[in-house]
Amino acid sequence: MSGALALALILVGCSTPAPQSLSATATVQTYYGAVNAHNWKQAKALLSPAQQMAFTDGIDSDRNNTLTVTNLKITVYPAPFEQNAYPGYSNIQQAGASFDATYKKVMTSPNGPQFQFLYVGRIGPSGPWRILSIGSGP
Repeated sequence: MSGALALALILVGCSTPAPQSLSATATVQTYYGAVNAHNWKQAKALLSPAQQMAFTDGIDSDRNNTLTVTNLKITVYPAPFEQNAYPGYSNIQQAGASFDATYKKVMTSPNGPQFQFLYVGRIGPSGPWRILSIGSGP
């Protein structure tokens, strides 16, 4: 392989991955990275249709309220009791996301350390992962 081709492949590999090729963990990481970068198109593409509506319509949504997301840590684990809660999605996983956030308007959460629970699932049995819900507590 030529040096130029190898460099091109490395650069392509460093670019934003296509949403359909991401793991559950990478989907959540990429979502928060897109929110931090204000790449709203990419962030929205990682959400289920129901979450996409909340993303654009909610006054305190990540889209309308978040300035920065830093120090992100993600833990993903099976969510066995949620398997039938999201029709059309399979392999439902729960993610815990801890991060520091700065908001435009502090409405529901203060600036600083945050913890959110997310559910992610695959479209069909082996399709791309999507974020199905985002919440801050039980």
